[in-house]
Amino acid sequence: MKVIAEAHGVLEERLASREPPYKSAAEAKIGHLLDYLEITFFYRQPKLVWDQGRFEVYYPCFALPTHDGLVVDYAGAPDNRYADYRRRVYEFNRIASVVVYPHELTGTDWSDRLAARVLAAGPVGAAHEENPAERSLQETLARLIPGGVSPRPGRVPALA
Repeated sequence: MKVIAEAHGVLEERLASREPPYKSAAEAKIGHLLDYLEITFFYRQPKLVWDQGRFEVYYPCFALPTHDGLVVDYAGAPDNRYADYRRRVYEFNRIASVVVYPHELTGTDWSDRLAARVLAAGPVGAAHEENPAERSLQETLARLIPGGVSPRPGRVPALA
C-alpha cells in the first residue's frame, strides 16, 4: 500500500507541474471542467481587441482554439461590471465569450450548466452546424455528459 501512496504522490507532482498557475480556486475549477470535457484551452492567452478607438490587449481566463476562439472569463465577483464590459468588447470584436460569475459555480449541476453555456456559445453571428470543431465538441459533450447537451445557436446569453 505504501508503494501505491508513493506512486500517487509522484503522479500528483507531475500533474501539478503541467497545470497552469491559476489565479483562483474558481479558475482552477473551470480549467478542470474543460480538461474533463477534453476541451483544449490556453490560460491567460493575450487577445488583441479594438476598444474605444484603440487596440488593447486582454487576457481572458481561457481561450478555446478548438471552439473558434471562444473565450471564457471568470468575473471573480457577483457585481463585476468590468467583466460585463469586457463581454461587450468581445462581442463588438466578434469574439464569442462566456462570462462566469461565482454563483454559477455552485450547486450540484454547475458543471452541466457551464458545459451547456460553453456549447451554446460560438462565433457571433455564425451557425453552429457549419463548424466542424463545434460538431466535434458536441459529440464529446454528448459522450461525457449523461443525456447529452442540446446546442442552441446564437449569441452568448445575457447575464442579469
